[in-house]
Parts: sequence; C-alpha cells; structure tokens
Amino acid sequence: MQPLEDLRKSIIVSPTEDLIKRRKLHLPSDDNPNYTYGLETKQSTPIAKLISNHYQREWENMVIESIYEKKKKEYEEKMKNTKAQESGTRSNNANSSNTEYPTESNRPLVISGPSGSGKSTLFMKLYEKYPGKFGFSISHTTRKPREGEKDGVSYFFVSREEFLKLVEQSAFIEHAEFSGNMYGTSLQAVRSVGESGKICVLDIDQQGVRSIKKTDLNPIFVFIKPPSMEILEQRLRDRNTETEESLQKRLSAVKAELEYAEQPGVHDIIIVNDDLEVAFNKLETFLKSKYDL
Repeated sequence: MQPLEDLRKSIIVSPTEDLIKRRKLHLPSDDNPNYTYGLETKQSTPIAKLISNHYQREWENMVIESIYEKKKKEYEEKMKNTKAQESGTRSNNANSSNTEYPTESNRPLVISGPSGSGKSTLFMKLYEKYPGKFGFSISHTTRKPREGEKDGVSYFFVSREEFLKLVEQSAFIEHAEFSGNMYGTSLQAVRSVGESGKICVLDIDQQGVRSIKKTDLNPIFVFIKPPSMEILEQRLRDRNTETEESLQKRLSAVKAELEYAEQPGVHDIIIVNDDLEVAFNKLETFLKSKYDL
C-alpha cells in the first residue's frame, strides 16, 4: 500500500471558498483496488492521480481542518495588524495640529495697531524684502464675490448660515460684521499657511489679539504704536475717508487699544512708528531674532 506521506503529496488541495476543489472519477485502479482515480484541479487541465480509498475521507477531514485553522490564524493576524495600523494613524492625525504646527521657526506673526499707525506699510516692506517667507491667511466672508475674485483665493465665500455655524463651533480667531456682511479669520486658515512652510501674518485688532491668545497657535505679537494721538488723528484726517462722527469713534477706540497694548505681557515688542525706516529696522531686527529670515 502507498505510504500515507506519499498520499498527502498526491492529494492537491486548493483552498478556495469551499476549501477543496476536487472531483473524483470513482474509477478503480487496475493495479490496486484500494485506490481510485481522482482529478487534480489546481492545473488548468485536470490531471488524474491515484487516491487511497482507505485514507481519502480521513485525509480530507484532516486537510479541511488544517486549512481552516491556518486560514483562521492568518485572518486573525491580518486583522490584528490592520487594527494596530489604524490606531497609529488615528493617533497621529489627532496630534498633528499640536505637534507639527506651530513650531518655533514658523509661529504665526500678529501685527496689530490702530488704523493710521503704519503697520500695513511696514509689513509690505517686509513682504517685499523677504519674498516667499510670509503669507496671509484666507478669510471667510458672507458677501458675494466681486469681479475677478475666486473662492479659496480671495476669500472663502460662504452663506450666513454656514458662517454662523462656524461661529458656534469656535472656528474663528476673530469675526465681525461690516455693512451687512460677516468676515472672519479661522484657525484652520492660519494653520494651512504655517503648514505650507510660510510664516502666517495676522493683521488683527485688539479683540482679535485677545481671542488668539486663547488658542494653541502660540504667535509672536508685534504692536505698532503711533507717535502720539495728535499725529494719528492728523494721519486719519489726511486720508479723507472718515466723517467727523466716525473719526471720533475711531479715536475713542484707539485709546482703549493703546491702554490694552501697553499692559505687560500682551505683546512681545511695541514699536513706535515715528520714522518709517527706523521702525522698519527695529521690526526686521526683532523678527530675525525669532525667525530664520
């Protein structure tokens, strides 16, 4: 009789859905009645082989059990590895905003100061001298796009309902309403600039400074201060964009802003802009101590 080990070699099992794909011809062997011809279906063309009648049923059961246990272990191991990978991915994603941004080299830069202090002019000089280093976050607004404006480039244009939903979610660092339209700077917009490798510059008011201090963005705060209230008033009048009433309201707000700005620890540096070039040199020197410019 053919040894059992040889029989095992002769029985070809293909572990498909029903584990064994084999048909028996049930033709007795001319040489040995203890064997029948079986078909090996692993090949494209079935090949007849001798299969022991005595061991066949026992062996099939052994093979089925063996394959089942093997496949079960493989499946469980695969699921275990998959769950471990998914768990690691979720953990990384959950911590990405805190561990990747901001870093010491690209913390957001908050430049604040009253209208007429010259902060926009100072920043534009900085932007021109260091192209590619600084970037602006894209704000949200409920107003309609003007000609040439593109969503996601000029602004994120959203409905009032969408904007208010973001407010409820505390998505904005600051937000306000002007002429019936809402505007806001989102935390995610700031992170997007920083994650692109640029230093995100925020030109925000006193309320915005208070709000951003409550976040994990850890920005650098620069305050641009006018030489005096008299000079600031003259600069605003020279613009010829204010009514007397609106001018007085603005000047009143400036006094409160200056009082807040001069409190210890509110800003990292206060620069008095009484001479544009001198003020710019002070700003540049300070930023070089904080960033790789």
